[in-house]
Amino acid sequence: MNNSSKSIAALSAAPILSSLAEIMLEEGVSYAEFAELARYAFVSAAEKVLASEKRITDSRVSIITGIHRKDVKHLRTMDGPGINSEKAKSNRAIAVISAWTREPPYLDRKDEPLALPYDGDSPSLSELIQAYSGDMPVRAVCDELERMGVIEQRKDHWHLIIPVYVPNKSRSAIFDILATDASDLIRTIHHNLNEKPAKRRFQRTVSYDEISPETANHFKTFAADDALSLLKRFDAWLAKREKEDKIIRKKQPDTTCVRAGVGIYYFEEPLTTTPDGE
Repeated sequence: MNNSSKSIAALSAAPILSSLAEIMLEEGVSYAEFAELARYAFVSAAEKVLASEKRITDSRVSIITGIHRKDVKHLRTMDGPGINSEKAKSNRAIAVISAWTREPPYLDRKDEPLALPYDGDSPSLSELIQAYSGDMPVRAVCDELERMGVIEQRKDHWHLIIPVYVPNKSRSAIFDILATDASDLIRTIHHNLNEKPAKRRFQRTVSYDEISPETANHFKTFAADDALSLLKRFDAWLAKREKEDKIIRKKQPDTTCVRAGVGIYYFEEPLTTTPDGE
């Protein structure tokens, strides 16, 4: 990497770090705490960058990261940030919702999600959760879905209120989304930086600078409706192929897997001056 490319890369990180810094400060995370996370991230990234080398030494990692060798040695023995238990529940909850909106046993004649008893008669909510939440306790997943406002109980049946998992009541779940979605986007950009055009991943944005707050509000609603419809189509397409791929893997256990998907987000920010500088 030449000095010009290095400078551009460093400058591009500034707005990303600025946005993260605002969140960290609002949540009481100090610079020292954030810096320690950054040091661990640099050491972890160095191991990936040097993966092709036969032996990765602490000295080698120290040279490319600029972190003292003794600190590198300590950081390489750390387990790193743990997996949030709520994130595991959220992932299982998403699988349950997705199955409830697409699998025939849980749909009525109009392909709408059925109201389900907790247990007993089939199909039931317990049956659904057991089939699609892995080893998570049925009650824990049910409580998570109810807490998030996704399902509600009416007499003896549970109803799916929101056909997508929206963690609007849990800051922890929202931070899980920050960690996943932001890193997914950055990895896509990283991939596109290093690949020829034919192999780059889809990455597009549309935005305008001179629209009123009222227009922005209208667009937010319009975009949310259309984006949700599109994501449902993507979900149905991927769910069908994943089921087919699982059958293939049972016959061919050595078949590799990848995680793939598409993310859509809305953004808005006030402008202190117009694009014309007025």
